[in-house]
Amino acid sequence: PLLCILNDDVIIDSKTFKYLSKNIDDSIGIVGLDYTNYNYTGFNPVFSEIVFRPYAFGCCMFILKNKYVQIPDDIKVFFNDDFLLYKIKGKKLVFSNVEVRGSVSTSINDPKVSEATNSIKQADEEAFRKIISQC
Repeated sequence: PLLCILNDDVIIDSKTFKYLSKNIDDSIGIVGLDYTNYNYTGFNPVFSEIVFRPYAFGCCMFILKNKYVQIPDDIKVFFNDDFLLYKIKGKKLVFSNVEVRGSVSTSINDPKVSEATNSIKQADEEAFRKIISQC
């Protein structure tokens, strides 16, 4: 089984889900969204291997259920994608050339919300850095 972690401000066509579910094998650890999909019209999926987390990666991520690693409770909102990239074994990929509607971080970019979440972001970053320093 394949898990998908999808932000609520992102819309992806069902054929993308079908394609990814057929093309993610056990050699792949995690697949995330490439930001260029927001400016793409059509469907010609491509996987690319990554070393570092690109912008918008965490807006839509796919992980085989047997590879999923529980995200610690200390990480509430931010750095979840960083944690999964760091902990999950296998190839780290982005998928591109599929149409994605929505925007990146709609809620977090709202000034009213971002003021309220600054302390959460700071605490999440501290928790993430502590976790990776212990590995």
